[in-house]
Amino acid sequence: MVWTNADLYTHALAELERHQPSERSLRDFLAAFAALIAERRNEAGVTPEVLVHMVGTAFTRPVGSIDDYRRHLGYEPSTVDEVIGLLARQIDDLDEMHQTGTLDDEWRYFGINAPSGERWYNFDPHTYVECGLVGAFDAYEPDAGSLVELPLLTWADLGRFVICGQIYE
Repeated sequence: MVWTNADLYTHALAELERHQPSERSLRDFLAAFAALIAERRNEAGVTPEVLVHMVGTAFTRPVGSIDDYRRHLGYEPSTVDEVIGLLARQIDDLDEMHQTGTLDDEWRYFGINAPSGERWYNFDPHTYVECGLVGAFDAYEPDAGSLVELPLLTWADLGRFVICGQIYE
């Protein structure tokens, strides 16, 4: 069965609910998610089912190092290394915002700038994933006019997901 954007949203939200509440920080979630992506580096992308599985696994997987990927940073990631490089930059932003106290701002969900100058709106795994899905795949509750089949999510698709996880409101 080929999933649609609505299927992806529905299954991902169910996976997020399984991990609610969660003590995992967004920083650690992203580090685990990056390690899961790295395991698939020889693939052309992932299916929506695999993305949902990776989201769930990132809540419990041990956090690994992604230092080797920092050199692959790109603003429109299209390769697996560029997606991981973008996640590394996001982790650096979260670390710097934590160190400077920016993450303590009670109004942060209205948007704050990291010391790097990057804008952020989502600071926990649940809002990051949901906003990433909606922003990148127009994925939300089924609507006959907005259904799109998603047989394979390319690395460029996952790059948009990661960007939207950070900036989509």
